[in-house]
Amino acid sequence: MKKPLFYLFLTLPLALWGQTPTLVVPVGHSWGIKALAFSPPCSEDAGCLFGDGKYALAGGGDGIATLWEVQSGRQIQSFEGHANAISSVAFSPDGKYILTGSWDKTARLWDIQSGKTIRTFERDDGPATPSSFSVDYSQQITAVAFSPNGKYLLTGVADGTTILWNVPSGAQIRTFKSQTVTFSSNEQQVFTFGTKGADILDIQSGDILRSFEGVNSKIIPVFSPNGEKVLVGGEKGATLWDISSGRPIPYLEGIHSYITALAFSPDGKHFLTASKDGGAIFWDAGSGEKVHVFNDHSFEVTAVAFSPDGQFVLTGSDDNTAILWDARSGRKIRTLQGHADAVFHMGFSPDRKYILAYSSNVKGDFKLGGSSASIWDTRSGKCISTLLLDEVHKYEYPPIQAAFSADREKVLIGSLNTAALWDISSGKKIHSFGGVQSAATPVALSGDGKHLLTGGKQALILWDAQSGEKIRDFKGVPSEVSALAFSADGRYALSGGTEAILLWDISSGLALQHFEGAPSKVTSVALSSDGHYALTGHKVSPVKKGNSSSSKQPLGKAAILWDVQSGKEVRYFNTDATRFTQVDFSPDGKYILTGWADDTNKESPEFTATVWDTQSGKQIRSSDDFTSQAFRGCLSPDGQFLLTGTWTSTVKLWDFQKGTEIASLNNLDSTDWAITTPSGLFDASPGAMRLMYYVESYKGEREIIELEQLKERYYEPGLLQKIVGYSDEPTRSVEGFDTLALYPALTLQLDTQTHQLAIELTPRNGGLGKVSVFVNGKEIIEDLNPPQGAERKRKSSLSVNLTPFSRYFLQDSLNTLSVRVYNEAGWLKSPAYTLAYRPRFPRAKGEPGDSGPAFSFQASDPALYAICIGTANYAGTQLDLKFPGKDALAMAQAIEQAGRQLFEDRVHVRLFTTDTADVRMHPTKTNIKAAFEGFKDQARAEDILLVYLSGHGVNYGDADRAQFYYLTQEIASENLSDEGIRDTRTLSTAELTQWINDIPAQKQVMILDACNSGKVVEVLDTGTKNLNSSQIRALDRMKDRTGMFVLAGSAADKVSYEASQYGQGLLTYSILEAMSGQRLREGKYVDIAQLFEYARDRVPEIAKSIGGLQTPTMLMPRSGSIDIGIVNEQVQISLSQVKPVFVRNVFLDEDRFDDVLKIGSRLEGKLREITAKGSRASLIYVDVPEYQQAYSIKGLYQVEGETVQLKARLFREGQALGDIQVQGTSSQLDALVEKILKQAFSLISKSEPE
Repeated sequence: MKKPLFYLFLTLPLALWGQTPTLVVPVGHSWGIKALAFSPPCSEDAGCLFGDGKYALAGGGDGIATLWEVQSGRQIQSFEGHANAISSVAFSPDGKYILTGSWDKTARLWDIQSGKTIRTFERDDGPATPSSFSVDYSQQITAVAFSPNGKYLLTGVADGTTILWNVPSGAQIRTFKSQTVTFSSNEQQVFTFGTKGADILDIQSGDILRSFEGVNSKIIPVFSPNGEKVLVGGEKGATLWDISSGRPIPYLEGIHSYITALAFSPDGKHFLTASKDGGAIFWDAGSGEKVHVFNDHSFEVTAVAFSPDGQFVLTGSDDNTAILWDARSGRKIRTLQGHADAVFHMGFSPDRKYILAYSSNVKGDFKLGGSSASIWDTRSGKCISTLLLDEVHKYEYPPIQAAFSADREKVLIGSLNTAALWDISSGKKIHSFGGVQSAATPVALSGDGKHLLTGGKQALILWDAQSGEKIRDFKGVPSEVSALAFSADGRYALSGGTEAILLWDISSGLALQHFEGAPSKVTSVALSSDGHYALTGHKVSPVKKGNSSSSKQPLGKAAILWDVQSGKEVRYFNTDATRFTQVDFSPDGKYILTGWADDTNKESPEFTATVWDTQSGKQIRSSDDFTSQAFRGCLSPDGQFLLTGTWTSTVKLWDFQKGTEIASLNNLDSTDWAITTPSGLFDASPGAMRLMYYVESYKGEREIIELEQLKERYYEPGLLQKIVGYSDEPTRSVEGFDTLALYPALTLQLDTQTHQLAIELTPRNGGLGKVSVFVNGKEIIEDLNPPQGAERKRKSSLSVNLTPFSRYFLQDSLNTLSVRVYNEAGWLKSPAYTLAYRPRFPRAKGEPGDSGPAFSFQASDPALYAICIGTANYAGTQLDLKFPGKDALAMAQAIEQAGRQLFEDRVHVRLFTTDTADVRMHPTKTNIKAAFEGFKDQARAEDILLVYLSGHGVNYGDADRAQFYYLTQEIASENLSDEGIRDTRTLSTAELTQWINDIPAQKQVMILDACNSGKVVEVLDTGTKNLNSSQIRALDRMKDRTGMFVLAGSAADKVSYEASQYGQGLLTYSILEAMSGQRLREGKYVDIAQLFEYARDRVPEIAKSIGGLQTPTMLMPRSGSIDIGIVNEQVQISLSQVKPVFVRNVFLDEDRFDDVLKIGSRLEGKLREITAKGSRASLIYVDVPEYQQAYSIKGLYQVEGETVQLKARLFREGQALGDIQVQGTSSQLDALVEKILKQAFSLISKSEPE
């Protein structure tokens, strides 16, 4: 009798895709969720692309509607176009369209597939034209609804009217005088609600069919599905009415506050109410009893919805989240939440190397939470610092003011009643400047960085930026100073406030010019670079209709251009209404930038950015040319780029002349960031990548594709620095990437008794590619389906026996068995489709008395395996380095000592270094490969593998498929064009990946402290730099195939690599520093994630001291972190101290004007000898003429017979530190050099701070 077979099945969907995938950075909403809707139920005569509640639609106070996949909780699409809050949303009955109503006085019909606006509904007697300078907020759309047949729609208006529209034509059919209106279930009637009662009217004639007295609803009412009841809500609760009798049903006890949202279940048996004080309540419609209370939001619930089958409830809140609930049990299922903060302020540093973006999360009644300023470094392309700010004023625009120092190291930020000077690199506050009363303290920094200004209520103060001390209070300051700017030369300052615009002399503190005729409060000021013009931005109050003639002020003057010498107005730029106007000049003065902020409705302000020609006053372009809801703008100092801010935590970068979008910068939290381009390229932090994904659409269906599936096509490390011109590397072209050549669909079948995995492939438009198999995220088979035969065809039916891979499976636990399939070209791979698997492998049979290989699991403790490689001495002298050999030794000792405290005797470390005479320890390819082979036979799945490499690293190959090569001891040059050289004298990422995957250890770590071998320049201008984008992509592919933690640092060249003041590579030093106690979990555990994070943050900080910026690349798998050791009193970490750096020295014979005794060469040799000691060295020598913060000795000598008299000076960066005088003999010059160094060290010790 055959034993039964147990099978596990998994089939992939056969969806076909046909357009460019969209990269989604899930920002969600930043200003509350105001409306919700589920996609409608499927109908028999229509398709079901978006139906049956698969999607949820949210409308936000940020003016954006977002579409979410309910099952995954992921945001898949955004609909942007409204200029104000979205108050209501609806799906069309067939699910093909969505309708949004907004406080911008319009309703929009959108095509859900394309995301485009099909039609805008705006009443004929709608908002006034801009020339009238009037604003009428009674025209805001408060509610929208489709008729059941989808032919009509209703828009409710804040003035107490509702308009009926024809959807196909967009024609306005009828206006109802009522506060709220909704369709009845029979499609021929509408239910209208006013202040005194409610009526049922005929759609066509408008005749009243039935009236209800005492019914009052401030929000849109909802009918029961059978049309017999209607639920209404108002300021004091909710009421259920019987339509046939026109009487209320007397229950719904316990609601006493303002109703914010209502919904009926599809079967009519339940309904939902949301109120300001009670969350959302789930009621039994028959008994009127409460069933559940859904209340897990941090702010009031503002929207509710039932899924089409009634099984789920969705609640939306002013806390910017929506929560999905199980309607029957009341259990919370998931939260739909993005990572958006509203960007209120932005600015460039004077050299455009830094970008500041101030953002805050807006919740509830305009409560600003988590206010921070993010600093983006355009050279590294990363968000390098997040400054957590003091209290800000919630109703002030902007909530802060900011200015960069000229040295790019500091930024001055003014907020509520204070200003603070921040260090950009560390994110720490340097000085605080008080003594003012201001909602957002105006600030300005002089161009030389020596002085700063703060202003406020009857206050204008000059400060010393270095010491933080007050220099003077300006006299004669008007009632309030609300905006400040220094002149380009720092001699003058421009101030603006509620009553006056003044030009001040900084040295005397006197007012030099008074600009007469300011129409209203000044919100920002600017001076042209030549000092000829001043520019002021102003508040413009809205004017009621019919009252414009009575205004005493010139209406609409939002920005004014002034002649500085005469103090006269040159021209002005007007707008409807604005509480805040930002102004700025382009660097050449040819253009003026204005940003209007109309926040008359504080819950959702309207914003516009505009560029004008300075001489003609003509508009060049506005926010319509840039982006919807651009409300702050800032030109780069060279006039090449424009920044605009939006409600979605996004700062957009534009080509100023072309008006085209270049990139979007998203700061998702204090550590994670993402940069995207319209072409689809992206760069992001590892944490942000874990949040991002692609959405592909075909015939309306949305398919979420994990980021890593298309990463090789679109991932562009260093993207921002390439865009703004700080990198010589070109950005990759993505032309032709408008369609996806899809990988095959596949079916998996696992026989758990025979351990056979069967794979069936169904080719699609991308053909058949390789098939990779993984165990717990580690690749065990790179290609199960290689091309065969003369035609190089691949099979469509595959099978793999898992028994030979038993050592890769974890004992006594569920394992994850995964398969990925590629398209024929190999660039697109499927997601990892997985099966949970707890195998029971049998013991292998052997001869009697032969124990044989045991496949059954044996309980044992994990072990640590480490391979540490340091190559300093290469063939020839061109590539020779000083530190790698000693660094590898220090790392091996630290790992072994700390490891033994955790793993006891189960620590196995292999060290390969050129700093030894033992050829078995030399870092040759043969030796290294043998070490990996040895660990392959010893290690088990539970173990940990760590690989450390220090030395030269070179990138070679075509851009997309380039590999990173570690150079071994046998190589003499960085030229890798010879395939034989690559095969025998380098370690490629492909080889390392294969060797690592052959070792069963599931937990793996790689640390690469590399020097990018390149031309050694005489003068290091740009300092150190990061791994280039091809190298990062190569390492990232390696991480994806091995499930490995990767930390990689890189110096620009040999000089940069060896200029460390620590006698070690910076990455190695940072790791050892962290292990010495700076970053240990619970004070003792060596946690890999914390170790890597410390090194990532520490290296840029200490790299500044050697003249460059170097940020390690950190790649981490989705699994949790691991411990590799314990540090206690028995562990001694070899950590170097900071050392002085010496560069070339100059000595001359006074009579012969030449160094005839070669004293300079002898001193250089001595310095090299000392440097070679690595971490034990007392100094570092770098063979270049100059270097940041480096020492050099310059001297003259006289020779009389055997006597040598030498006079010299010790310099640091051109500054003399002291004299050196020594005497010796020409026969003992080494002793003379020793005397020179002894006096030099004495001078250095005196010059260093205590």
